[in-house]
Amino acid sequence: FHHIHQHSNLHISSGGIFGCDFLLYDGKREDRHSFAGLRIYTCDKKKNESKFPVPSAYDLTGFVRTMNTARKLALIATVMKDEEE
Repeated sequence: FHHIHQHSNLHISSGGIFGCDFLLYDGKREDRHSFAGLRIYTCDKKKNESKFPVPSAYDLTGFVRTMNTARKLALIATVMKDEEE
């Protein structure tokens, strides 16, 4: 959340209603509709999670269909945690 907020001109809100982590807007939320839903998958190197997190086909299909029905892009991001937080 902080990385997107600080390093882009995108506005962000909760995406729970569409089954994603965040909704992305290319302007103020009051003035625009969201253009994409973003799901974030994480992998923690401190916990020896060396596998790349891959969503199941069933999970991915449902997410893409939901976003398509709402006329939004379905975006997926992967975060590799290896720093102290």
